[in-house]
Amino acid sequence: MPDRDSRAKLIHRYLDDSLNSTEERDLMASLERSSEARRQFVEEAFLTHDLREAMREADIRSFIVSGEGEVSAESADRLKTRPSRRVYSIALRGGLAAAVLIAVALWIPRAVSDKAARDKGVPDAAAIADRPSTEKMGQAESAKSVGTIVQQRECKWVEGSNSWRSGDLLPPRTLLSLESGAAEVALENGVRLVLSGPCEVQLVNEMRGRVFRGSLVAKVPSGAHGYTLTTPSSQVVDLGTEFGVAVDRSGKSEVHVFTGEVISRWSGADKGQGKPLRLHQNDGARYGLRKSDTTLITADETRFIRDLAPRLPLADLPPLPVRKNLALWLAADRMIETDASGGVQSWSDLLCDPSQTFQVALQLDPNARPHLVPDAMNGRPAVRFDGVDDYLVTTPLETTDSQTIFVVLGLNNMRATEGQIINYNGPPHRELSAFPTIPGVLHLSERRFSGGGFRLAGFVYPGGHNAEMAVGSHVRKTLLAGSPELKAPIAISFRYDPVANSAALHVNGKLVAQKSAPWPVGLTSRKVIGSHGAKDGFYLNADIAEIVIYNQALSDSELKSVFGYLAARYGDFSEKVDQKAN
Repeated sequence: MPDRDSRAKLIHRYLDDSLNSTEERDLMASLERSSEARRQFVEEAFLTHDLREAMREADIRSFIVSGEGEVSAESADRLKTRPSRRVYSIALRGGLAAAVLIAVALWIPRAVSDKAARDKGVPDAAAIADRPSTEKMGQAESAKSVGTIVQQRECKWVEGSNSWRSGDLLPPRTLLSLESGAAEVALENGVRLVLSGPCEVQLVNEMRGRVFRGSLVAKVPSGAHGYTLTTPSSQVVDLGTEFGVAVDRSGKSEVHVFTGEVISRWSGADKGQGKPLRLHQNDGARYGLRKSDTTLITADETRFIRDLAPRLPLADLPPLPVRKNLALWLAADRMIETDASGGVQSWSDLLCDPSQTFQVALQLDPNARPHLVPDAMNGRPAVRFDGVDDYLVTTPLETTDSQTIFVVLGLNNMRATEGQIINYNGPPHRELSAFPTIPGVLHLSERRFSGGGFRLAGFVYPGGHNAEMAVGSHVRKTLLAGSPELKAPIAISFRYDPVANSAALHVNGKLVAQKSAPWPVGLTSRKVIGSHGAKDGFYLNADIAEIVIYNQALSDSELKSVFGYLAARYGDFSEKVDQKAN
């Protein structure tokens, strides 16, 4: 059996996916035999996560270091007091560690037996069920995507360059050459860039960009702190902010901070770098072609286009009673664009607050578009998914560990199918390993049985092939054929609350299933509506009239009020909403 140090090296290489088959077999055998080895595996996995976070902090720290190799007292204090994202290390000391160890204990025998079966040439059934099949929406290419063109306003792209469409996936090092108009780009990590023509910008990767000329505004969420833009005369590192960058034809640049703060410095053709400047809200800096040509200025937001989002007047929005921490709100009677055949090519977010980031669910392939049905639910429109190949994919959307999802479904036929209502995994999808992955993937699914029954499930999938790997987060309810709840429409919610360790499924306002919620799920990802996030299958066979996602676990009274709102809009289940619902 490997000693602790040797085993640590094997574990690190396993986490980096660099073990050969012999080493992997040795590690699996060690984990099978020893509870101490399993505990070490969990500890090393969490430490690896923390190390990667620390490396990102170090990148920011190195930028703050001045040319003389010193860090200002203010910068040092700021780094010491920055909120830590090491929540999983804290969780390791509590119930999550125990849950992971249980998962390891469940996983090791299966992993070893599955490997033995594969060595004999016998594929295991679960592996076959979970094996990706034909890729859809160009996932081989989208896995290399940096971001997406979200929307455009009177855009004219430079002749001879790519003419981008809204929804196009952008590979690393994409050069965007905009002659006029404005365009919004959503990076995979949640960063939003609003470009104003004439402008030339390169998307190096998710965390780095170059502005050669023109202006843009960057909106950076908490999960992407450290995002960096460079110009011919400056560098800017985000510390949680919205800021603008402008570059003239000579290469001179300006930085304007609208909210939050950045660190910027001169960076030009001369040797060395300028001294870093910490800029807060309403601060700005102007950089010339020489290091000495650096001037502090006041930020001027009137020189930039900060928002392209189509925002309806508040009076035109449906009366949704809870609007705090809204991540996504789609209603089929508003903000939908269809093609000539009624296929939905875009379904836009309803925005209630100026601080909300605009999202949109898209489908560029006409053959994979669900269709808008004007009178699908009591005279109201809904989007019909055919259960064969229809689905939509949102722009990169930040979601948190605590979640509440509402969906209004119409069950338009009795054909036996199994589909996913919404899946939080891509594309480009995360490849989950056999060992539980942090964070897990949340999804809401449905299944219509041949006898007419119907099953709903809320699930967090952290890896592996079996339900036990979810460590109790699989919440489902089967409704028998003839159940009154199956009368369309049906309103469901899935509330996932790690703080209260509760995963709860409600149908028409009534609690129908509840289990624990020990697994973290917060991440920035595209959300797939109507299909699996990674595999070509599990297509939804139902209508969707409304989807509301909150980045919080709603209280019982808030759940009740939202169900009441949905009942008033869609009618059929209003009398079935349990006024005492949990």
